Amino acid sequence: MIELIEELLKKLHCNGMLENFQDIIEASEAKQNSCLQTLQQLLEVEVEYRKTRSLMYRLKLARLPQIKSIENFDVNESPLKKETLDELIGCQYIQETENVLLIGGSGTGKSHIALSLAHTSLQQGYKVKFYKFSDLARKLLQAKEHMSSSVEN
Repeated sequence: MIELIEELLKKLHCNGMLENFQDIIEASEAKQNSCLQTLQQLLEVEVEYRKTRSLMYRLKLARLPQIKSIENFDVNESPLKKETLDELIGCQYIQETENVLLIGGSGTGKSHIALSLAHTSLQQGYKVKFYKFSDLARKLLQAKEHMSSSVEN
């Protein structure tokens, strides 16, 4: 019976459940959990597995040069107000399709804040793509050249 269930989990691509199936079944038997409790545990494991995989996939696509945490940012050393930073962490600007522009001198924390906001956004389920300005400018120029050449043809 267990082999059949594992085969069905494979066919359904329920890899989180499959990885934890034996442990959950054994723990459920020891605790004498009901079938519904066991099923709930299996589903919760699968949901967490998929969330983690999704985050890892989006993190890979984002191509962040490094992970920065907003908790490690010293607001006291920055002209940015804590209230503004807290508001940005909520990602409301994304939902309202607004831009965030960070301006300041060297060493004021612009990159740290940008990378922290990118990582926070990824954790909240958004897709992010990191570009260096020089790379973005080059891509925009290439796109403009491509549009010009396709209009001429």
